[in-house]
Amino acid sequence: MVLEDFTTFTEMDNANNRITIDSAVQITATPYRNDAQAVYCYKDYGANHFNDFTHYFSSKCDYAMGYCHNYVWLISRNLGAIFAIRGDSYINVHQYLHSTLGERRIVLEDWDGVGGHSDSYVGAGINTRYYYTIIRSGANTTLLIYDDNLRTSLVDTLTLGNVADDMQYLMPVNNYVSGYNAHATQVVYDYDLNETTTTTDKNIPTYFNSKFITHH
Repeated sequence: MVLEDFTTFTEMDNANNRITIDSAVQITATPYRNDAQAVYCYKDYGANHFNDFTHYFSSKCDYAMGYCHNYVWLISRNLGAIFAIRGDSYINVHQYLHSTLGERRIVLEDWDGVGGHSDSYVGAGINTRYYYTIIRSGANTTLLIYDDNLRTSLVDTLTLGNVADDMQYLMPVNNYVSGYNAHATQVVYDYDLNETTTTTDKNIPTYFNSKFITHH
């Protein structure tokens, strides 16, 4: 397992310091929906990098207020906050407290540049850490939600099948700005993209998957 280094991601924060990169493997953020300047955190992996894949990560949310979408994983073709990138495709996982129903949700969502689709798990725990496996094959995306780090206790499976575009950017934080005075705090951990290991050995071919590489 090779984890992405969050200290290499770029913060687009505002003066209120909504994002804190706690360590190489943990980010804490408190997005506000009424911020005049949206906040997000990203890394550019190059055009068309994300096509078929299996990613692993985990997160928790305090679900403090309704109307607040806490994006904990997002891949996109365009860069920016959610409203700014809706002219093209993206896929995301976010945690959300429904303000009228009082439902704490984990949501898998995709957007095709015109409209969106979603599937939700209802009944998430406050500040409960969930462990995810997200699998994409063609236009089909599946999110497996577990409540243990060994991923043996499956809570729910979410599925969508609408967006087949390749993506460029990966974001562990994004903000849904709409003027409501609402906020919630999220913690995102351990992005494992199941890709080539990080190494300074230029003799190792870049197409090798990290799980098959042994260092001596």
